[in-house]
Amino acid sequence: MEAAQAICCGKCCRVCETPAAYAWRKRDADLSLLLEKAVAAELTHTERKIIEEYFYNSKKLVTIASERGISSSAAGKTLERAIGKLRDALKYVIMYQRGVDNESIVPAAVSRAAAISRASRYAGESSGERLLSLRMKEGLSRRIVSQATGVSPGRLGYIERGEQDICGEELLKLCEFYNVSTDYIMKGI
Repeated sequence: MEAAQAICCGKCCRVCETPAAYAWRKRDADLSLLLEKAVAAELTHTERKIIEEYFYNSKKLVTIASERGISSSAAGKTLERAIGKLRDALKYVIMYQRGVDNESIVPAAVSRAAAISRASRYAGESSGERLLSLRMKEGLSRRIVSQATGVSPGRLGYIERGEQDICGEELLKLCEFYNVSTDYIMKGI
């Protein structure tokens, strides 16, 4: 908690998140990095490729099987085996991070880490997708971003899905919040 407070001003204001919220977000981000290391170190080449296609490229299992020239059931078994290895590799870290003694939290934590890892790999094609990627990379809810920027959670959802365009004032607030340029949000550069 002290480390989180050293980074944050410690106040509960529109700009800063609480130290506890920062600590939980940091745990999720750290776990996503550990997940990537476990994928590289603990899985066979085939398991790694299937996990990357499934987790990071959001491909369906049928598509992965077809591309690899194997049956869907073989791809499914390989995916299950790989996910099992990742859960085993990370379960004690997850249990320690969250201060729990049972493993019931492990599947959800691994899935969340995979989502954060996927978001960090994907910059997005549209400004909304880039904003969604930034939010997911940080492990933040729309509510937290809304509190910090003054842009309502519903409006953020419309922007992230590309259903509404972002206005200038919102763009500036979100750029400041994520510490990125307007060119990155609007053009991806």
